[in-house]
Amino acid sequence: MIDGMDSKVRASAEATHITAAACITVHAALSEPLKFRTRDAVDAVMVEMLPDSYETLRRNFDELRYGRFMPYPLLGLGSLSQFDPSRVPPGKAILHLWDYVPYRRPDGRGWDETKHEYADRMLAHLSRFAANIPGCVLQAHIDSPVDMERTSPSFRRGDLHGIATATYQSGAHRPIPELGQYTVPGLDRFYLVGPFQHPGGGVFGAGRATAMKMFEALGMDFEKQGRGK
Repeated sequence: MIDGMDSKVRASAEATHITAAACITVHAALSEPLKFRTRDAVDAVMVEMLPDSYETLRRNFDELRYGRFMPYPLLGLGSLSQFDPSRVPPGKAILHLWDYVPYRRPDGRGWDETKHEYADRMLAHLSRFAANIPGCVLQAHIDSPVDMERTSPSFRRGDLHGIATATYQSGAHRPIPELGQYTVPGLDRFYLVGPFQHPGGGVFGAGRATAMKMFEALGMDFEKQGRGK
């Protein structure tokens, strides 16, 4: 997409690897906030519902690595209405729930026809951690790995990071060393942002890091501007 880009940089960027672990997400409107089955308050933007066995965790990712479904769903969730009630009507809540799945289903079925089945499995597993699930779900929208790929070319084969998070593609090497500083060599005032940049997608991910880089180049104080002073 960029004329005159260094051919070696381009070749290295095209040779990056994506992960076999695709993602499926459930975006739901809730009649009430989640009621977690714990005495401790759950006060985090992202919550991972992991097994209490490290072996179970590793064996599940092994299954995924070879294109199979994980026996124990490795769910993660966010309910941002907990921190910003203006997103929902009074007393209601929202849920963003995700799990890892193979891009191609091992049973040969298509994701368009089966994503709701898998979402039901996710919610059933979540009910082990939240007492009012699935009863409080008013409506849900499901994005399968195929849906994500359709949404953006960044999500190749449903890879929600746009690039595998291997050690050789992380930090300043993400996506490659030449592009790991949120800029393109030889182009002035041109910046990169997206899920393929460290530490990932979203305003609080690579978006913030790219903004910091831009502020530095413009001679502006990022922290001062962020506080509105």
